[in-house]
Amino acid sequence: QIATSEDVIQIASSEDVIQIATSEDVIQTATSEGIIQTATSEDVIQIATREDVIQITTSEDVTQIASSEDVIQIATSEDVIQIVTSEDVIQIATSDGVIQIASSEDVIQIATSEDVIQIATSEGVTQIATSEAVIQIATIEGVTQIATSEAVIQIATSEGVTQIATSEDVTQVATSEAVIQIATSESVTQIATSEAVIQIATSEGVIQIASSEDVTQVATSEAVIQIASSEALIQIASSEDVTQITTSEAVIQIASSEDVIQIATSKGVIQSATSEAVIQIASSEDVIQIATSKGVIQIASSEGVIQIASSEEVIQIANSEDVIQITAGASGGLTSEVASPLISHVFEIKANISLAFLIPM
Repeated sequence: QIATSEDVIQIASSEDVIQIATSEDVIQTATSEGIIQTATSEDVIQIATREDVIQITTSEDVTQIASSEDVIQIATSEDVIQIVTSEDVIQIATSDGVIQIASSEDVIQIATSEDVIQIATSEGVTQIATSEAVIQIATIEGVTQIATSEAVIQIATSEGVTQIATSEDVTQVATSEAVIQIATSESVTQIATSEAVIQIATSEGVIQIASSEDVTQVATSEAVIQIASSEALIQIASSEDVTQITTSEAVIQIASSEDVIQIATSKGVIQSATSEAVIQIASSEDVIQIATSKGVIQIASSEGVIQIASSEEVIQIANSEDVIQITAGASGGLTSEVASPLISHVFEIKANISLAFLIPM
């Protein structure tokens, strides 16, 4: 049942009860098994689930996230960002360009100031200091020092293969046990390790973090937040006036623009066509295709395959067991490819809480 009066929508289904009440900025959702409550007022978002309580409060520059087991607090103020987690403690403080990260099992510390990057790992200690184009790397077993200026260098060793490719601002490092990839461009830094994967991309205010055991991904860009948990999957993406929510059993997608509200559920499919941006949704057990006029998005899922292509900033994602490809166009020109059993492990994670945040770069 859907009753629309300007902006009010109420939906109630029998088996998996879903109630949605929207009034300009307020959205409340209640499901039978996992209760979800969401209240948005301009900049405030609060989410409460039954088993794993998640609370999110956002105010212009402040974001706080508190979960039951793994407490995460995020406070952003213009250039300062602080993140604290319980099990694997991660602290990030950015002021002009300073970032510090400390994890429990495999300790990784990163401090960046303009062009200086230092990384220390537990098993294989690696230190990298870059100024303009100079890179120095020191490993424990076989010490290797490299100083490059513009030139691309690739290194392959017998025990641990290491490849390094530097281009003005891009540096990629891959080791055998703990894979580390670092790509810096003006203010962008990405880091991926094998055991505890951490990805950080800062571009004025963008941060992405992904960890292996308790998967947590955070991507903030003005007002975009996406959260995915393991047991009851929840994805939330907010941009000015767009909100998308996806749960495990009953999928809900909501997109609002000025006067347009679109809702697609798993059991009952709804198709909507709006004047400015036409959207078509067709679902058949495993196949979902979505095509919009301005930004074209196509999604085809068959046992786990997902392909997404958007027009302005092209993003392609192909997920087949453990392959993920991401191509970002205008904003950064970054291209990353990951093919590892770690990805399938991330999707099969059964932790009480796993947060996944994604943002178009």
